[in-house]
Amino acid sequence: MKNTEWKNYVKQAKLHLRETEAKDVDKGEQEEIFYVNSHRLTKIELKKIDESVKEIVASDSFVSDPLGRMIDNSMYDTLSDSEKMKYLLDLSKIYLFLRTKLENKA
Repeated sequence: MKNTEWKNYVKQAKLHLRETEAKDVDKGEQEEIFYVNSHRLTKIELKKIDESVKEIVASDSFVSDPLGRMIDNSMYDTLSDSEKMKYLLDLSKIYLFLRTKLENKA
């Protein structure tokens, strides 16, 4: 790797770190940052997923496919098989985090 390439790589890494840092805890509620297939979820996307998790948790009956209810089919259908697997794994991590957060509030 050439010196200029290395400097550019380090610069990009620093920029990425600055963009993904969480807000200070002192400023109020800390904002969660989630990624699905290396795509940072927007607040709107996260709100949609959060609402799905709330519906699943509030359901009186057993939900056998919580991830199936949370999938964004328009995005999922465009992914390769390996990207679909990563998407589901990332989505399951988000589901477990949000469900635990909801259960701890109750």
